[in-house]
Amino acid sequence: MLVYDLFENKTPLTLMDGFSELLPIAAKHLGLKKLPKIHLNKEQSGTHQASFGGYDPETDEIHLTISNRHPVDVLRTLAHELAHYKQKLDGKLSDDSGKTGSPADNEANATVGIIM
Repeated sequence: MLVYDLFENKTPLTLMDGFSELLPIAAKHLGLKKLPKIHLNKEQSGTHQASFGGYDPETDEIHLTISNRHPVDVLRTLAHELAHYKQKLDGKLSDDSGKTGSPADNEANATVGIIM
């Protein structure tokens, strides 16, 4: 997958280049001293509704679906799940934190807007 660096005359970059650029920015903004394990998956996960990413607070792992997605969308999902990881570290996660429209999910969406 290629992303285009707008500051370098649209030089093609790989998705991994995007991760390399985004992770330090996200870690700094969120105040993370370490990152969770990140799994890149070809297929969507989930049983009743497909998901493009998720954070598992029990294992401190992030799962991202990367196939058939725009690289910027993958990076946005990563930033969102990192926000949930930070919420866990801060003791802000509850059983409904991952539900659409929950306060924790809304906070993660707002955080993504700042990071991206």
